[in-house]
Amino acid sequence: MACAAKLDYEGITLTDNYMFVTVFSDPERCRQLLERVLGMRIRKVVLTVGEKALAPAPGSHGIRMDVYAQDDAGTVYDVEMQKSRKGELGLRSRYYQSTIDGDLLETGLPYRKLRKSLVIFICTYDPFERGLPRYTFAARCAEAEFSLDDRTSRIFINATAWEKCREPRLRAFLHYLESGIIDDDDSFVRDVDAVVNKTRERHEWRVSRMKWEQYILEERAEAAAEAEARGEAQGEARGAAKMGLLAEALVADGRPELIAQAVADHGLFERLLERYGISDGLVPA
Repeated sequence: MACAAKLDYEGITLTDNYMFVTVFSDPERCRQLLERVLGMRIRKVVLTVGEKALAPAPGSHGIRMDVYAQDDAGTVYDVEMQKSRKGELGLRSRYYQSTIDGDLLETGLPYRKLRKSLVIFICTYDPFERGLPRYTFAARCAEAEFSLDDRTSRIFINATAWEKCREPRLRAFLHYLESGIIDDDDSFVRDVDAVVNKTRERHEWRVSRMKWEQYILEERAEAAAEAEARGEAQGEARGAAKMGLLAEALVADGRPELIAQAVADHGLFERLLERYGISDGLVPA
């Protein structure tokens, strides 16, 4: 069993995923965050789910979204706190968006029923190293520069570029994320900071946070074990495929008696593979 390290609760800030989920599972607080990130008016958030688990199909790669929200117009938002650098962030956001679509569109419904959805990553680093406080991606035609209008967007917020942000409300929030400094004129940031401070002092929240970390560690350990097992199975399959190719080559060469010897002697098997030019490149992945 994986063991969670002892936590420094006093050092936990809003950038901690579990704290972020706790703070923004509140619909009104989530609404205000979305307004700042998107720079638009949102009348009401009618649903927020912290740590929403989704899988597009049985046996497929499941995901756990930090904050899953829906406004009164039916738009769906996935808001993620991202403080560790991951090179596959673009692909991850693609998978999240497709998973949301699979969850929203029931079998048999027409595509026009797909609702507008936005995947938002709030990063404590610059994910694209272009120095922008916000990166917004939407599908557009490369040749004629018009929108595909597929009702999706992926947005990445870079807290380190807070000084370049021209929107005062978003700038105040990003400054707080980056430094912990509170703009005295910003009631939203003051409220968020107060909730963070009050939350991390609660004994029941600390217990819940520790259990969550233990669960995540165990989940990762299980995933690693499954990946290792899959690797072994794939290795066995590739070995069998190589043996099949070798058997064909030996029969064609008039030396079928070596097949049984190669099965029993791994060294001979490897030498024969080399002799007949059978490599990994000839075996389907």
